[in-house]
Amino acid sequence: MVNQHTVLLLGDQRFAVQWQWLDAAAVPGISTVAVTNENEIVVACRQAPHIRIFDSQGGLLRSFSIEGMICPHHISIDQQQRLWVTDLDGHQIFGVDLEGRLLQHLGAADEPRWQAPFNHPTHAIFADDTLWVSDGYGNACVHRFDQHLEFIDSIGEHGRGEGQFSVPHMLVHANEHLYVADRENSRVQVFNAKDRSFAFAINRMYKPMAIAPYRDFGLLVSDQTAALLLFSLEGGLLGRCRVNAVYGHGMATDQQGCIYISTMLPDGLARLAPLD
Repeated sequence: MVNQHTVLLLGDQRFAVQWQWLDAAAVPGISTVAVTNENEIVVACRQAPHIRIFDSQGGLLRSFSIEGMICPHHISIDQQQRLWVTDLDGHQIFGVDLEGRLLQHLGAADEPRWQAPFNHPTHAIFADDTLWVSDGYGNACVHRFDQHLEFIDSIGEHGRGEGQFSVPHMLVHANEHLYVADRENSRVQVFNAKDRSFAFAINRMYKPMAIAPYRDFGLLVSDQTAALLLFSLEGGLLGRCRVNAVYGHGMATDQQGCIYISTMLPDGLARLAPLD
């Protein structure tokens, strides 16, 4: 019998891959992806409706747009199952529930700010009672807000040195550290999440687009070679394979260890399912 799916090796794990698990007709203008605690697949699209939620078999459950949002970029889901959406060209962050009801809002579409929240933000994550926002296309910094969404401070400025950024594109909070995909500097910078001090950088990549935690030991990185890489949380390279698109722009994993990659050129949502 002919194998219907590509098989890839990443670290010591083999995956069966469906590059077009959801195609461009289902997710037009796809930008990114996240996964809920119920293994629902949440996709952000640059065409309305902007948020589309699918079941684990790829069936559409519901969809909605967020009033006032111009261009969704990256999304994340916190432990309270709130969806955080960055509005790339609206200079805003929206917090909504999974039915689309507005819970929180930061920023203003007509008030971009230089090296202050926000100027074309790229990603927002809420972890340990802190909201972190990478402000990456206009500014070059990461902002920190408290649990009440009051601004605390920022990390970074334009540059190539430690703690400097060129397009901070996506964030991961893991192992008491903040991982920042510093795209145009071709690295992931890692900071102590408590005191914001620089810890180390991971450099074996070319223009990282998306990062995501893998189980409790790894960091997934998609870059513009186009490759999918697996690192330990300490920065050791554990595996590498290719992505069947120009860009793996967004990425998320589910509780079964499946990896979802929002691809661009061609647009679609890829699914990598672990094999026994």
